[in-house]
Amino acid sequence: MPNRTIYIREEDLATFNRVQESSGESISSIVIEALKRYMQEEEGKEKKNQEHIKTSALLDLLWQEAMTAQASDIHIQPTFHGNSVQIRMEGALRDLAPFPQSLYPKVVEYLKSQACLNSREMNTMEYGRITIPYQSKKIEATISIIPTFLGDAVSLKILNTSEGIPALEQLEPGAEHEGELAKMLRKTHGILLVTGTAHSGKSTTLYSLVQQLKANHSRVITIESRIEKVLDGCLQIPLKNSQPKEYCAAIRSAMYNDPDVLMVDSVQDKEVARLCVEVAMKGHLVLFTTQDTSSLSALKGLIGLGIERYLLKDFLAGIVSQRMLRSLCERCKELYEAGETEKNAFPKILIGEKFFKAAGCPQCRGTGYRGQFPIMEILTCDKKWQQIILQKTENEITREEEMSKLLDDAILKARKGFTSLYEVLRVLSMLSA
Repeated sequence: MPNRTIYIREEDLATFNRVQESSGESISSIVIEALKRYMQEEEGKEKKNQEHIKTSALLDLLWQEAMTAQASDIHIQPTFHGNSVQIRMEGALRDLAPFPQSLYPKVVEYLKSQACLNSREMNTMEYGRITIPYQSKKIEATISIIPTFLGDAVSLKILNTSEGIPALEQLEPGAEHEGELAKMLRKTHGILLVTGTAHSGKSTTLYSLVQQLKANHSRVITIESRIEKVLDGCLQIPLKNSQPKEYCAAIRSAMYNDPDVLMVDSVQDKEVARLCVEVAMKGHLVLFTTQDTSSLSALKGLIGLGIERYLLKDFLAGIVSQRMLRSLCERCKELYEAGETEKNAFPKILIGEKFFKAAGCPQCRGTGYRGQFPIMEILTCDKKWQQIILQKTENEITREEEMSKLLDDAILKARKGFTSLYEVLRVLSMLSA
């Protein structure tokens, strides 16, 4: 550390003299002890400042990697041997280099501070929002702190609110379902449900449907636990938390604002589901998502939430079930002929039928895939389904048609070269059994 000149005021010197007279110590010994404490404090501040700079630089590298890869999620967690850093890229997890273990607590503390959370709070689940600097942009993300046996784990979900919302014809390659979706949106009242597992793209589809309704000159109000996209011209209500009471209060408030269309980002509770049906019964179109594996499972789930069958028969406008498949990289995908292996996995295809498979190149970072798209199964509540809803038991409804439409759509996309049979098998393996 360089030499420093320290100035002492006269009144401080007088204080030293009084201390010296009372204690018998020399001024020099008192000054030396004070200087030692000062130097220790300065060294501590300097060390903390260096750690802060290192932590910030490491996170900048992580943001750069995640944004370049167009990651949807970032996971940072402690392990028995240190820590792990992963990003979710096109639906699949990918490992990145871990942080230096000595800086891991500082990384968590820094992220908590940036999200305005209590950085000294331990063993408590915390949630917030954080702004990620990337190039000249500021990317919004939600942050979740989860206490584990080994320490705090951090999960971030990237909310790229500036990214455009696809039109109906842009949702999937080939736009096979554009007509069915547009037909459902012509309903003036009822329930329109989008369902799927986690990371199935259902929020993007929901936003696309709402955007189309807004283009049709409807007054749209949305109720969202987190606003992932900005819908120009729509009233978007952010919730403080995702408790059912919060949703119900927001829905009741929205109804005083004359909506034609009400969007609720997620319905998982009986009270919220019942309120959505009541809104539909009053002549409004209500859209929301659930986390089910198929349209039939979603229908069964609505019945399980206590929605009477006769109400579903009259007010269910339709259900969209979907999953996400990775798109083959156009630069390096390779043509081949299906053999016995593919025939055994997918009885509907023919031996010798031509498909494409992933290869890998610098353009796709060696994965063979670039981007994602949804495959869909759409249930429209026609007379046939109205009778099924009224007369079949819940188990019979689940068995009625299974999920063959989702598998058929996936194979169709593979036949057109948009994805590979391997990717279909990876995502929908349970369907080919």
